[in-house]
Amino acid sequence: MNTTPSNSTFAGGASRPVLTTRLLAISHIGRTYNLAGPRSETWSFYAGEFSEALGRPITYADIAPEAWRDRLVAWGLPSHLIDHLTTTASLTRQNRFERASDDMAALTGTPAMGLREFVQRHAAAYATSA
Repeated sequence: MNTTPSNSTFAGGASRPVLTTRLLAISHIGRTYNLAGPRSETWSFYAGEFSEALGRPITYADIAPEAWRDRLVAWGLPSHLIDHLTTTASLTRQNRFERASDDMAALTGTPAMGLREFVQRHAAAYATSA
């Protein structure tokens, strides 16, 4: 099983006007912010958060990269998107996105929202089709 940690940040919408306004301030010119969120977890943890939020079992499956690429091709996705998705997945497996930061909270003045709360707020988007 791939136990590569990953990070998600849910601040109620990073594109909120307050964030945009704050980032346009001259004091932010030339600065870099890490919007990864305050903690990093494994994919199994994230599956558990989805399960709790949606009240149904969600599991993480570590799919071999070649098999996943084959599925993306079979679904008819454009090659540039397949390349992007598989490259991002490969970098994730190498822990290239492994980080934690409080930058989001510092920029917005609001703590990052946890994944479970985000999924609960947007449960309709994760509804299963009958």
